[in-house]
Amino acid sequence: MSGLTARGNAKFLKLADSAEEPAALARADAQRISELRRQASVSSAETRANIEHEIARRRGKMEEHQLKYTGRINALAKIKYCIENTPANRSFVDVPLIEPTEHEGDYRGAVIHIRQEIHSATLGLKVTQRAAPPIAERKDAATKYVLDLKRRLPPKMKATHEKFSITFSDPTSYTPKINIAAFMAWYDAEGFIARLHAEIDAMPKAELELSAADKEARIAEIRAALLEMERREEAMIEAAAKYEGQIIERRVDADPLAVLGVDIVRAEQSAA
Repeated sequence: MSGLTARGNAKFLKLADSAEEPAALARADAQRISELRRQASVSSAETRANIEHEIARRRGKMEEHQLKYTGRINALAKIKYCIENTPANRSFVDVPLIEPTEHEGDYRGAVIHIRQEIHSATLGLKVTQRAAPPIAERKDAATKYVLDLKRRLPPKMKATHEKFSITFSDPTSYTPKINIAAFMAWYDAEGFIARLHAEIDAMPKAELELSAADKEARIAEIRAALLEMERREEAMIEAAAKYEGQIIERRVDADPLAVLGVDIVRAEQSAA
């Protein structure tokens, strides 16, 4: 793939080749099922029962191979999307690979354990992303909102010999409807702010409260930890294939950077 490192591209091609293997096995299963059905049509009742049992077994294997093919193709599509949508001012660089030794033990068990860690960290990330601002921060935002309205949308008055009118409309709005909040900010900004603060105090307690800076920092920390977990997961998957001949299917939502053993940096960092 264009833009990838040589090592990353070799890994991508390897994954693309492996994606076709279960498809070929599924086609072979389908062909064998067709042959068995023809045999069953001219066989005795006893033989037909055995053939039907084999057909059922083959059908189960075919469905298993089809699921593997779908999973691998979807995982490959995610990797391609990541590569093709990397900004032009970013480059891929290789990262040091985690290389388990042949004697480290149960690789499949290690993958299961790491995936449990990934699941827990992903839940933690979602909780953090939903975190609400602290009450004080919400009140500050409400205060700034009211004062900004008062400054930005003062009333527009017209007074002629025939008519007096006043409007509190927003010039950026598509409709001339009166802006109630702007009216309240002009009429009694302090009272409006106090009422909003009271409403904030009455809101249900959030599951987690974080300042904007703390929330950003914690999300970055969790994402970095998740990527490291996924790099360990990929290392164990590769070790299982290398040392034990075990094929452990990758998660469809696995991070492409972890699977390919690369990272994304600014282009100037890559050239340095």
